[in-house]
Amino acid sequence: MKNVNQKILQISKCLFIFLLFFITAQKVLASVSFSEVAWMGSSNSSADEWIELYNNGNEVDLTGYVIESESKKISIKLSGLIANKAYYLIERTDENSVPNVVADLIATFGNGLSNAGDNLYLKNSDGQIVDSLNFSSGWPAGDNITKQTMQLVSGSWLTAEATPKKAPIGAQQQGDQSNNSDSNESGNANQNTNSSSTQKSGGSSYVAPKNLSRFLINLGEEQLSQIPVNIEVDYRDDYGNKPSYGFYRVSFGDGIEKDFKLNEPISHIYEYKGDYKISVKFLESVWSIVPKKQASINVSINEPVIDIDINHAPILVVKNKSTKDIDLSNFNFVSSYSSVKSFNPPSGSVVFAGKEVWISPKVTGFVLEDFNSFKVLSKADGYVVYTLGNDKTVVKSVTEKNKIAKAINLVNQNINKPTELVQDNIKNDDLVASTVSSDFAKQQKPNNLITWFLFGALVIAGSFVFIKLRKTEVEKANEFSLLEE
Repeated sequence: MKNVNQKILQISKCLFIFLLFFITAQKVLASVSFSEVAWMGSSNSSADEWIELYNNGNEVDLTGYVIESESKKISIKLSGLIANKAYYLIERTDENSVPNVVADLIATFGNGLSNAGDNLYLKNSDGQIVDSLNFSSGWPAGDNITKQTMQLVSGSWLTAEATPKKAPIGAQQQGDQSNNSDSNESGNANQNTNSSSTQKSGGSSYVAPKNLSRFLINLGEEQLSQIPVNIEVDYRDDYGNKPSYGFYRVSFGDGIEKDFKLNEPISHIYEYKGDYKISVKFLESVWSIVPKKQASINVSINEPVIDIDINHAPILVVKNKSTKDIDLSNFNFVSSYSSVKSFNPPSGSVVFAGKEVWISPKVTGFVLEDFNSFKVLSKADGYVVYTLGNDKTVVKSVTEKNKIAKAINLVNQNINKPTELVQDNIKNDDLVASTVSSDFAKQQKPNNLITWFLFGALVIAGSFVFIKLRKTEVEKANEFSLLEE
């Protein structure tokens, strides 16, 4: 009997372990996975990024799920349901990232998806990795020039026209995606439109275009004066190959023309706002007269309208009053009140158009007095974008009430002391500004005159009374002497 009970106990343990393993395996092998990534944004804005998920299994509640980058700079908390054979769209910042398609979730994306690639992880509510994109060395698909997205087709990442919340072009239904884990390894996902092979999916096929020749120009980052405008050129021959020799001759439309090597970054700083035409020519050699390829693009340059709200100093409140997002890493915030202090925000510190950011003094190192002489400079060429006060100007709107209250308290404490001592105490108090000291001195000056006038009048009146009394005493003394005689 004892042996039978032991066997039953062992069988129960085995069943429990198997059940626990089965449940865990079901969670790990969840059916939700990455299906499309627009890491390049859109032609309207590089910030119009979005991520699409696909569910190849039963309906899943995404509450507690999260998409994280390896650097932890991106952390997107998911919520809501995703049905079987359905897509889940996550747009960055607002609904405008994908026009005419309703997002399932709107998130900030932290600093955004890096164009150089990243490692992204989809984790379930237990913190287990459900799917991953291991592309920190570079995205295997997607095009920053044409704005074609990175799409998963039959286990391979391909470049194609965006299909948010839809099956990829050429695929009637995105069938089995069980190969995601294999295809997401960084060494096994380098297929894109340059491949001549045909990828099958759901009975249909995706055929890479045969003619890949192009000469395209794209503008990156902010298009603001005093900020570098980066220009991306994509020149390919009929086979999709980039040229191995030659150079680009670029005319920026403001009277400046420069030559750039093929792998050299093309950037330019426009000194003033305006509308310019950028012309790019590809020349095979310095002796070439006629360019082999050429194209142009129009650019509208605006001024970076930055304002500093001093009402919350020493907190650095930066307002973006322009119609474009501004990356604060392009600026230096400098104070020269008592000593030169400078703060340059890290790359990706974006202030959205018409919005503001608050930066702690623990980060900037600024104190209240530093806002007496404050400037915002362009990091590229040192151009002064914004100026607040100078070395002799006091920021009244920030500290006026505190300084006046301090001055009044100081006067009350020293009311019985000489005026000079009161003024010395005010002068030595760090929290009393020069303007308040000046106003206090002006108020004290007429009071001193009245005091001295009253004191003088009192002395003169006393002298007259003393003289009169003394005269009366002398007269009485003379009368007494005469009577005595």
